[in-house]
Amino acid sequence: MSETIIGIDPGKSGGVAVLQDGVVSTFCLAQLTDQDLFRELAQLEPATVYLEKVGPTPQMGVTSAFTFGGNYRAVRMACVAAGLRLIDVTPQRWQSVLRLKKIAGGIGKNDTAKKNRNKAKAQELYPQLKITHAIADALLILEFGRMQ
Repeated sequence: MSETIIGIDPGKSGGVAVLQDGVVSTFCLAQLTDQDLFRELAQLEPATVYLEKVGPTPQMGVTSAFTFGGNYRAVRMACVAAGLRLIDVTPQRWQSVLRLKKIAGGIGKNDTAKKNRNKAKAQELYPQLKITHAIADALLILEFGRMQ
């Protein structure tokens, strides 16, 4: 049996991608309560989680930044409580390793272009899956973890 690897994009509309016994599965965070997320992750123990290390951007309002930080900590604590090995990875690191071309514009600029680029790369890597924006980054983070 091979190690279970999990990639998580912790944003409000982010996702989770799991590689377990050679099979890839995904789910959207927006569809889960904190308790559901914990239950899902606890079933996967032992596993290594590659969690995107992100923070608020200057474009976020106070409420958005607070919500974003709360989501990130909830995901992080679900992983810790489930007993999973947790590795933080910055977007710059996983995107660099996957050779995703930098899109000019700075923080908050060209987000649609970045999302479409990431979705296309995830579809290329996982042609058997129906890729959505919600799970694309999680799949790419999973791929990064698989390569480590």
